[in-house]
Amino acid sequence: MSDASDDDDAIWLTVESHKGIGGMYTYCGRGSRKALEQWRRGELRGALTLEHTYWVEEDVDTGRRSPVVVGRHPSFRHGTGVVHLSAATIVLIMELRHPEPGVLDPEGGRVVHLGAIRELRHDND
Repeated sequence: MSDASDDDDAIWLTVESHKGIGGMYTYCGRGSRKALEQWRRGELRGALTLEHTYWVEEDVDTGRRSPVVVGRHPSFRHGTGVVHLSAATIVLIMELRHPEPGVLDPEGGRVVHLGAIRELRHDND
């Protein structure tokens, strides 16, 4: 069970992290308020755990933004949605009121682009 599993302690977060190679990576998910406070005070050791993790990728050619939801996206479909980020690589944490609308909806067959929900069309429909 992860740190974010206690609903009374859970908070939605956006976390910016680096991998020591100059790039910044942004992740969103539910984390622990206790771990957030430990990080803020410089006391968090090990990793910050995020549940229901997702991030948004932007197509450099079209500018379209698409969510990558761990456990749903084809590249990460076997994931559980739990991601552990090294506390030493976290640069910024922002508290959120809720996740981006539509990104974590349980309905299948939908793609979210910039807040717009479009039905997927199948060739045989």
